[in-house]
Amino acid sequence: MTRDLAFVEFSAADAAAHLPELGALLHACVETGAGVNFVLPFSAAESEAYWSEAVLPKLRDGSALLFVAKDGNRIAGSVRLDPVWMPNQPHRAEVSKLLVHPEFRRRGIATRLMQELERCASGLGRTLLTLDTRTGDPSEAFYTQLGYVTVGTVPDYALDTFGSGRFDPTTIMYKKLAPAPPSEPAAIGDGETALILCSHGVDGTPGAAAEHAVRLRERAIFADVSAACLSGEPEIRAAVDAATAPRIVVVPFLMAAGRAFRTLLPERLAGARRREAVALAEPVGTQPGIAALIAAKASALADARGWPVREVLLVIAAHGTARDPESGIAAREHAARVARDGRFAGVEAGYLDEPPSIEGLLAGRATRHAIGVGLFADAGPHGGDDAGQPFAADPDTAYAGPIGPDPDLTDIVLKSAQGPVSAVSSSD
Repeated sequence: MTRDLAFVEFSAADAAAHLPELGALLHACVETGAGVNFVLPFSAAESEAYWSEAVLPKLRDGSALLFVAKDGNRIAGSVRLDPVWMPNQPHRAEVSKLLVHPEFRRRGIATRLMQELERCASGLGRTLLTLDTRTGDPSEAFYTQLGYVTVGTVPDYALDTFGSGRFDPTTIMYKKLAPAPPSEPAAIGDGETALILCSHGVDGTPGAAAEHAVRLRERAIFADVSAACLSGEPEIRAAVDAATAPRIVVVPFLMAAGRAFRTLLPERLAGARRREAVALAEPVGTQPGIAALIAAKASALADARGWPVREVLLVIAAHGTARDPESGIAAREHAARVARDGRFAGVEAGYLDEPPSIEGLLAGRATRHAIGVGLFADAGPHGGDDAGQPFAADPDTAYAGPIGPDPDLTDIVLKSAQGPVSAVSSSD
């Protein structure tokens, strides 16, 4: 039912670019009686103002995350996650304003949005979610089906949406989430597991992946460590078939969970003779620790230039493509993580092949200085010249280069190898 929809996390720039669509979503929901803090009559201008005045500032400072269901240029639904920032509640987050446009209901969109929200919350270490919903609404039964537990009911909590003057009760609910999956030590240090890092390929070689393979090989954790690529030599199927260890973990040295990870790499692995010995890890670029590495590179460059970090816009430069919505998600997620730290004046994800563009973010910035860090595996054409050129044109901006060759990335590669893995299907 949701096959044609894209489920993405919106950055502040994404939300700003889609204010009319977000406004239309909220307006349609309130018009049909949704109990989401507003009372009829409720204009389209008021709806759009809510997003620009109440939500955008939270997205910019990292105090909220926004998940959206898109159908082409239309927004079919959204939900907000608000991590609680009180020092004694680092494990809690609030679920806010789950909206599905009336024209898109009964397609499983609300369930999928909540799944995306809970996955992100768990990854952030937020294992307790709380929410409130108007008592007796279908949403109450919906949340119950998702595993939310009712704490109690507060009478006369909010005015009726239709302006009758009646006060409605609200139901307080919670759900405990399992922590993010732990690493799998059985695949590490047992002398029976080979590790292969697989990159796209740079000039027919694995590029920076080979450097990280050397560092990991020196640690003597795995039976063997090598690097391969999708385009070039050694090709990933040949590398898998050449491995002699009983088990093989393939770590995608990719910066997003896009088409190369979802389609190309599984197809190549399915054609390997030793495919049944392979466990496929998550892409390196989706690991949460990437955000700290990006922030560190940007801070180091700001210090070198004498620019106060609090006055710098950080742009996480990524490829992205409108043809594959999944390709841009990792950059937005890392931008949100860095923004929550409050170290920079602002943090945005900018792209080479989808909006918002790097050039557009630099031209529209409110700060004097901006620093870019590339979410690229190598300093090849995209991670080097293409991403760096917009910064080279302005003396008040600078590009710190891609994260792929950074020696500190080696530890993150290892975490990817230690994390959740999946089996490889046969091509038969």
